[in-house]
Amino acid sequence: MPSNKKVLDWLRDVRLLTVRQPWAWAIVHSTKRIENRSWSTPYRGPLLIHAGKLRSRREYDDSVDYLRKRIGRAWIPAFDEIESGGIVGCAEIVDVLPNGSRPKNKWAQAGAFGWHLARVRSLPFVKLTGRLGLVGLNAAEVRGVAKYLSKVP
Repeated sequence: MPSNKKVLDWLRDVRLLTVRQPWAWAIVHSTKRIENRSWSTPYRGPLLIHAGKLRSRREYDDSVDYLRKRIGRAWIPAFDEIESGGIVGCAEIVDVLPNGSRPKNKWAQAGAFGWHLARVRSLPFVKLTGRLGLVGLNAAEVRGVAKYLSKVP
């Protein structure tokens, strides 16, 4: 385990957000920089992107069809190949667009709070159980994730 104090301190301060696939993939590997939520947050700062476990092939395929219309990208990982049930990347929440605003962003949905993400990066996949909400990591999770990070992302 790295003894890098900066990594451990960063992991103690970071928040975790579970996002269903393929949306987590679109944040980390494509142009999706707005995460739509039914709730706002006062939090601004670093965020670990956790890819939730896959629910159903149909839900996944419907989402992939929608993504292809948005990004025009032919290749998106297949249901059986996409990473899920763990951390896939990180970002920073820099703003939250108000519910009901009309932003000129193709990812913003009407009637949702649009969490504006910046400084998005992929990370080595780290298996981890997700949780609802915007949460911090417990001590065991900090130690477990630190094994995969040699520096602060």
